[in-house]
Amino acid sequence: AVIKMYRNQGIGRSIIQAAMDHAGSVGMESIYLNSQLQAKSFYERLGFQEYGDVFFEANIAHISMIKKLQLI
Repeated sequence: AVIKMYRNQGIGRSIIQAAMDHAGSVGMESIYLNSQLQAKSFYERLGFQEYGDVFFEANIAHISMIKKLQLI
């Protein structure tokens, strides 16, 4: 999560991209995450796809997401 005053500056994208790069470099084939529904489009722009049903965690609607990685 990025503190609200620092959002929309590419910080979250950079963090997720670094995690994807590292995961691919160590041979992981996919990344799985649970996104708050309000953030789903952020992850979709990074190539994640939703799967499964909406569920609630801490009274906030979430959806599971996956991204297949290109191995480095």
